[in-house]
Amino acid sequence: MSAPAAGMRIQGLWFLAPREALEALRQGALLVDLRSDELVGMKAFDVPEQVHIAHGDLAGAGAGLPRERLLVLADSSGVYVKGAAATLGTLGFERIACLNGGMLAWDEAGLPLATDPAALLHGECACVMRPRKGPSRNVPPDQGAAMELRARTPEDLPAVSRLLEAAALPADGLERTEGWVVQLQGRVVAHVALELTPDAAVLRSLVVDPALRGQGLARRLMDAAEARAGGRTRVLKSETIGPWVERRGYVRATREQIPASVLGTTQFEGALCSCCPIYFKPLIG
Repeated sequence: MSAPAAGMRIQGLWFLAPREALEALRQGALLVDLRSDELVGMKAFDVPEQVHIAHGDLAGAGAGLPRERLLVLADSSGVYVKGAAATLGTLGFERIACLNGGMLAWDEAGLPLATDPAALLHGECACVMRPRKGPSRNVPPDQGAAMELRARTPEDLPAVSRLLEAAALPADGLERTEGWVVQLQGRVVAHVALELTPDAAVLRSLVVDPALRGQGLARRLMDAAEARAGGRTRVLKSETIGPWVERRGYVRATREQIPASVLGTTQFEGALCSCCPIYFKPLIG
């Protein structure tokens, strides 16, 4: 993979800091925004030229990208760019760089944005990003309809991934987890995942449709996941639900305080949301 004029090489990929990326874009590089339509509509990169291809569509649509230009891959927080770069590599692209930290880092650096004031994303971490108060983009469901909590199936994964991406949460590694969903009128509206090790249970990917928050769905999902955890130590990472999980008996922890087996799970390996606080529920008795 040919090197850009700036940046650093990590595990075979070139990463650009936000200001390095902006300079490259001003000099003719092309930004490839990998986020969903909803996220792009809320907050977009204000750069000379860009294309929008959701990361899940890149294998099919990426072949039409210009091969002579440097492509700068960007997402919400840097979760999907590594996989996207690998996909483009298999298509024969060589001039590829990744925006280190995604939109979060770009915004924090004060770089140019095009925003929808009614639906801006905000937060200090990918786990915190959510719409500001404004007109809802969701059609309110029939509140009298029955909600079903059930085990997640492989067929649910596309809908779960869309829920997580809309909340700026990573979906990587879900196939290695067990999960539960809440279904309403044939639609997946909430989800939680659990990854078991011999001595720990890592909870992740807790998400609820914004139109249905405040109805106890998160509590029901956590109850199901914790019941499956059995006698294992429960562990999770989040910057948004700390007070809520503390009421459920979780306490703040360092990496040194949690079982070593946790560090090999999808939530803790690599750089998945590495800035988030860690919580665990100690076993009693």
